[in-house]
Amino acid sequence: CETYNTSAVAALAAAPAVTKPRTSTPWGLACVAGFLGVWVGSVLLPIGICVAAVLGYWKAAGVASGVVLGLRLVQDSLPVVPFLRRVVGDGIASWHRAEVVYEGGVPGKRALVCVHPHGIFSSGLQVLALSEEMADVSVIVAGFLKTLAPAFSALCSIGGVRLVGAGRSSVAGAMEEGGTCVVVPGGFHEATISSTQVDRVYLKSRKGFVKYALRHGYSLHPCFVFGENQTHSNLQGGWSVRLWLNGWSIPAIAPFGCWWMPMMPRRAPLKVVVGPAVEMPTIRSPTAEDIDKYHQAYVEAVCALHRRHAGAGPALEVW
Repeated sequence: CETYNTSAVAALAAAPAVTKPRTSTPWGLACVAGFLGVWVGSVLLPIGICVAAVLGYWKAAGVASGVVLGLRLVQDSLPVVPFLRRVVGDGIASWHRAEVVYEGGVPGKRALVCVHPHGIFSSGLQVLALSEEMADVSVIVAGFLKTLAPAFSALCSIGGVRLVGAGRSSVAGAMEEGGTCVVVPGGFHEATISSTQVDRVYLKSRKGFVKYALRHGYSLHPCFVFGENQTHSNLQGGWSVRLWLNGWSIPAIAPFGCWWMPMMPRRAPLKVVVGPAVEMPTIRSPTAEDIDKYHQAYVEAVCALHRRHAGAGPALEVW
């Protein structure tokens, strides 16, 4: 990995900031715990169905399977409930005492906002996707969240957040529409290497998002969530095995958040900074050289964004 020292650089003084409303801590706790519970529960539900079937609980397995299939059918057609989006978004932001900064203005059409670091549960992504300024976005996620966790996808749809599976056809279809998309390029790998001692991004071998941006004429907006790595501690070491597991879409995290509920993120203050666009040409069939060129430009933009805002915070490592 490469390390970038950012200790001597101050934040941009002129950057416009959007500070999330502060609501009560109990409501923030309820929103974060509820969101986390739906996420974990919907991911574990298919496993529970399989276990119930193996143990002979056919009726329970059948009812649960019907619920999953029904949600899959309606998850993309549910009506948006603006009030729910607002109160849940404010609650999550209040728990993290979050601030959102747009250096070059709010990204518009044909913009791909790339969020770093992933962290354990992508708290900064939640704050950003539920903010008023990003009210109509498509969030590109791991395919299993779209196909095997329809309860979570349905909740996001009601909140006005459209989830798009990371498959080629799904991503291409979303970008053909020309709207604003959000992605966490580092994925499971970036979650695995999370550390409270240093900021880490997993980018050196992640170039697919650059290829899609070139094909569809999207600008790339680096977004860094300062404080994301403080929401959970994470066991360090064993990288070769853990990153190998990530290659099979198996999370390899060992997180510890709040002492009274280790999966619950700590109330670490978050500063979500969306940087100015890295403009991209439209190249329907980009070559490897094209992709490498603009990937390097993007990595440099991420490092520059970190330097501007990290202050005396941790250094940045690019893996």
